[in-house]
Amino acid sequence: MIKVVPNSVPSYPPTFFPQEEEKASLAYIHKNFQDLTGCPNRKVYDKSEAKVLSTSRPGSITVEKAKDEDSPLFSLFEKLAALITYILGKILGDPRIKRMPGDGDCLLHSLIYSLKLKTNSQNLRQEIIQHIDTADPAFKNEILEFFSSASFRSPKEKEKVLISLMNYITDEVEAEDIPEIERCQKAYLDKMSKNGFFLGGSAIKAVQKLYGGQVVVVDRDFQTIARFCDESSSEKPVMLRLDRQHYDVVIR
Repeated sequence: MIKVVPNSVPSYPPTFFPQEEEKASLAYIHKNFQDLTGCPNRKVYDKSEAKVLSTSRPGSITVEKAKDEDSPLFSLFEKLAALITYILGKILGDPRIKRMPGDGDCLLHSLIYSLKLKTNSQNLRQEIIQHIDTADPAFKNEILEFFSSASFRSPKEKEKVLISLMNYITDEVEAEDIPEIERCQKAYLDKMSKNGFFLGGSAIKAVQKLYGGQVVVVDRDFQTIARFCDESSSEKPVMLRLDRQHYDVVIR
């Protein structure tokens, strides 16, 4: 595993200060063999190494060794573990997960199922559009992300729009930004209203405003990436897993 040290420039060949040249020599290694290896001489070291190797099968890879990030086996172990997990998930399914349809409305299905809402995904989407908070930072960031990947007639036009949206996020809106921001808001809300369009944190907050509830979003490895919770509430939050822009419900 290569470790990058910021602001460092490698020197080839390596240079040493005078006191370092002695430590880099074979003479220094032989002279300080015991301090460096814990063995009085090479013969004892070889016996110790042979004893350690004899305790495990030749060619075997231990989990401890493979999980050592400094080991060249680490990336191989990581890839094999991910592949095995993926295959087992496909064959057996994950008992921790309640799968949601992959129709683009997965967040809506997840919220309806986990919060036990008496509605359907189409109606819930329209309710979200009507109650979305356009001043919410989550909504502002979603608009910026959407238009950052959108196509424009010219780079200059795109730059103008993105500058206005950045000012929108930082609350430094100037008069000339307002028309651009309003156009972007309308266009993005129109997109959000279409079935199958991916929804994010702003939609979760709109659902909370309408129906209440506590929501935690985790990644594919079940690490928390967002919390939509009132810390003073004693209500147990529901948990949703986000994996490659797809939401499922975590069964707990």
